[in-house]
Amino acid sequence: MLFIYSALVSGTCVISRVRDIDPDYLVAYLTSPYAQAWRTRLRQNITVEFTPYAELAEIPVVCPTKNVQTAIGNRIRKAERLQKLARLAWNRARRTLEDLLQLRLTRNTFSEFVAAEVNTVEYQCRSFVPAIANAVVYDELAAQYFHPRRIHARRLAAATESWVRLVDVADHISRANDAASGFVGLDVIDSETGIIDFSALGIAGAEAGCSSFQGNDLLFSRLRPYLNKVTVWPDTKGPGIGSGELLVYRARTIDPHYLFFVLKSQLGLNQVIDVTSGSTHPRVDAEVVDGIRIPRLNESDEVEIGDLVRQAHTCWYEAQDLLPQSRRDVEALINGTLDERRLRREDADIAAWLESNPIPESD
Repeated sequence: MLFIYSALVSGTCVISRVRDIDPDYLVAYLTSPYAQAWRTRLRQNITVEFTPYAELAEIPVVCPTKNVQTAIGNRIRKAERLQKLARLAWNRARRTLEDLLQLRLTRNTFSEFVAAEVNTVEYQCRSFVPAIANAVVYDELAAQYFHPRRIHARRLAAATESWVRLVDVADHISRANDAASGFVGLDVIDSETGIIDFSALGIAGAEAGCSSFQGNDLLFSRLRPYLNKVTVWPDTKGPGIGSGELLVYRARTIDPHYLFFVLKSQLGLNQVIDVTSGSTHPRVDAEVVDGIRIPRLNESDEVEIGDLVRQAHTCWYEAQDLLPQSRRDVEALINGTLDERRLRREDADIAAWLESNPIPESD
């Protein structure tokens, strides 16, 4: 039997009048379509004005048995713990790369410098206004390629013991593939972590100019490179297609997740962020991305960093799946179609995982 109660809201924490309700079950419930529909209904009530918290306070809450609450709440708890584990692995990868390069990978490292650090006979820097003499600088000609921040980033990359161009270690893939599991637009790629929101993929369908890719391929957006839309297509997915703005690279002689991490870092970003043409839709030339300098480390070090990034992405993707699962369980509960045996069986595995993976300490 289901019991309907009201929820109270205090500050930013949602608290139920039912003292023993599982708080994470309540999170799953209040993010379900049922609760969202109630919020919409309350907003349409023109006789009463609600603040966001007052709206929540008026939403009726379905309270199943304690076992069901715990099982649904455990999905949320596991998702939160996975996110923390992902962040720890991501930060360890960054620190490891910084230690090996002896270089802090922060914005300040690449944007704070003095003219003497970038000036040459052919290139004179005054603040952020470049002045180019009539000579070839390195192997490139266009003045736009020599923004001081980019020169600084390339010098720092070249200061490592060994470096190569991106196309020296990865193939630039351009052939089409009609078979795909979904269309990847730039909006579904997270700028910070490179995680793809698979719940927001477009409908698959090959079109002229689309990019195509497979597991472990690197996707690099040439449109507005300052948004840092760089990702790795998971090897657990089938072939995919995406925006024609995505340049596709397939690692050849290097760990793909190490390569992704360098491209995603400030070291990779600052080699392309200022090299664009166009005002409303600035793009970077594919040749410039091909030439991004990649520091080479010992193979074991590159694999160690790649493994940490893979671990972070695995955790983030698993966490990404758990919240929709908890919402579907809430919907099934309300519709009377919840399979409690299946829920208890799955919860036994989740509870065991939570027991063996305590909340990690802050990094």
